[in-house]
Amino acid sequence: SATGLYNTLNYQELGLASPEDLFDIETFRDDPRPFYKFAHSLYPGSIEPGPSHKFLAWLDRQNMLLRIYTQNIDALEEAAGVRSKKVMYAHG
Repeated sequence: SATGLYNTLNYQELGLASPEDLFDIETFRDDPRPFYKFAHSLYPGSIEPGPSHKFLAWLDRQNMLLRIYTQNIDALEEAAGVRSKKVMYAHG
């Protein structure tokens, strides 16, 4: 998507040749600093939950939420108030 990670990542600022290099194991082995710099920017608290995260938290408070499956690693669902047992991280 236009607002997805690979389209918005300033990979040159991280010293990478392409956005995909951020998750390339050989690039990481050569120099892990770009990955860790990026990961630090995702640390909980640096980004605020949006309306959809808050809506999911409201559903959880109303006992209307069974489960959330996400590939995101930003933990914004939990930051918004969704109980951690309801969030299933599907990445790896």
